Amino acid sequence: MTLNELIKIIGQEQRMMLMIFCFLPILSILMKLFIRQPRAYFKPWKQFYSLIIYMSCIPGMFSTVLTAYILFFTHENLLNLNAIVYFLPIVSMIVTLIILRTGLDFNRLPGFKRLYGLMIMIGISFFLALFIQKMNIWIVFGGSVQMLFVLAIGIFLLLKWAGHLLFGEKNTHQRFKGI
Repeated sequence: MTLNELIKIIGQEQRMMLMIFCFLPILSILMKLFIRQPRAYFKPWKQFYSLIIYMSCIPGMFSTVLTAYILFFTHENLLNLNAIVYFLPIVSMIVTLIILRTGLDFNRLPGFKRLYGLMIMIGISFFLALFIQKMNIWIVFGGSVQMLFVLAIGIFLLLKWAGHLLFGEKNTHQRFKGI
């Protein structure tokens, strides 16, 4: 199954997509109304808030990357895309994050720093790929597929290391001496 076939299958289930991605902002509003801020940071509620954030951000980031890829790389017309598949997860992610952001400190939720780091890594990787594509730099890779994966993992680790140096603790470079 290709990614294009998966998107077509998801596009056929429009009612389910509408229910899921409209449910997340509504659930966020209900959580904000019934759970006051001091209790929001206790054990069961902060995991539930993290679950809501992950359920909205993972598909939202995937849809953002997919929409940006279609816009910048394949140059398809955005008017021909299924709005429920491509734009609804993005809108749901933004609305959910805005609702939860008012009065809730995301840094106190478990796993949010990793999700934020993933968003930054995806953004940097996308802009690097867009820069290379717009500069018309063509790289001919004559190695095997395994070497291509090794190269991709090496670039990812290099970006991760640079991110730790840029955003990490003061003693982060100590951690990378053994690598």
